[in-house]
Amino acid sequence: MDTVDRIYGYLNREGVRDIVIVRTRDETRQLRFSNNRKDLFNVWDEQYISLFGALGKRVGSTIVRPHLKLEPQLDAFISLLRKLPENPSFYGINPEVQDYSRSSAPVWEHPDIDEIAGRVIDSSVEAGSRRSTGVIYSRKSEISIKTEFNEHAYIHGDLEILVRAISDYGTGQESVHYGPDSIKEVDPEGVGREAGQTAALRLKSTEGRSGRYDVLMSPYLLGNIFSYCSMYFSQESVDTHLSPFESLLQKKIGPEVLTLHDDPVDLSGGGYALFDDEGTLTRKNTIIEGGVLRTFLQSYSTARRHDTRTTGNAGILSPHAWQLEIEPGTRQFSEMLSEMKNGLYVLNAWYTRFQDYRNGTFSTVPRDGVFRVEDGKVVERVAGIRINASFAQFISQIAEISRERKRVKWWEEISPSVMPYALVRDVEISRSF
Repeated sequence: MDTVDRIYGYLNREGVRDIVIVRTRDETRQLRFSNNRKDLFNVWDEQYISLFGALGKRVGSTIVRPHLKLEPQLDAFISLLRKLPENPSFYGINPEVQDYSRSSAPVWEHPDIDEIAGRVIDSSVEAGSRRSTGVIYSRKSEISIKTEFNEHAYIHGDLEILVRAISDYGTGQESVHYGPDSIKEVDPEGVGREAGQTAALRLKSTEGRSGRYDVLMSPYLLGNIFSYCSMYFSQESVDTHLSPFESLLQKKIGPEVLTLHDDPVDLSGGGYALFDDEGTLTRKNTIIEGGVLRTFLQSYSTARRHDTRTTGNAGILSPHAWQLEIEPGTRQFSEMLSEMKNGLYVLNAWYTRFQDYRNGTFSTVPRDGVFRVEDGKVVERVAGIRINASFAQFISQIAEISRERKRVKWWEEISPSVMPYALVRDVEISRSF
């Protein structure tokens, strides 16, 4: 008997219901480079099984390691369920039978990441960097799900390229992702070149000053902020009073130029998913349309609480976004930059942290390309600043969005997204130390 069937049968006999079993086998290839040299190649082949189940209103989840004896792991899970308090807001998993025939994922074959790394390094150096560091990942995952109502499997694949270029004048960074529909568009030279050109800009560097500035944000910075703050669009965050948008559904929260989707069916990006954590087929959901908040992200259980339908975003208890995408605007990046009188152009930021989760108050530290703009020209590098904002206020301050977009990702906690450049007015800047 298959391991998944054994687990399902064992839990079912013990009275566990709303069982969800997701088996994942990850094959990850990693190539790291530093000082312009490839210095580490890793391959991980991991398999694990995640479980969700309920005893009445007592719900819980765990990870099962299939190479270990199953029964003790399952007994421990059942024992935990019996000890947990009831969750009165749990209404079960989605009982609707899904038609998986209308969704499919292309075959994924690992690209040659050794060759890709060499092309990134060479182009970064040719563009003016003294040295470059970075990492490339190719991931292939076999993902299957089994519930009482649905069962399906598919293969997920994605490529991620990250490079940080360093010169005597500064740093530059690029970090992009590709899915099956865009893998033929991979441009290692372009990725390395952009990082190298940013690092090689010969500009004097000055310490930043506190104040309020118009900030032209790159797709990396915008993706960083929206990815971290995507939790505020979850119905669970709203229900637990941890979202600044709690009473703003169908109300205007941003400019007309802002339309935000969660698009897990876009196979050109690495954040795609064919079904959610309870087996519901995913779909493209419009979160903000023309500045108006149109929907919160729902699982079956959260949707039942609010007399609506799941959006295919389970997390069974806490729905989440898969792959955010902001629609392109009407302006060219070069136009937006040339019209700035006195402001900042920021490519990226590190260490995004929250001071107040309820109101979405956060700060983040710009790095790897922070410039002061005067009369439409980049005149100097800026160091030592911090961006301070609340997410709801930040959205309302977006003034312009570019036509150009990038598939961006940065660090493990930031999800893949598709983001434009954005001009944000009157941003609070403070010293970072």
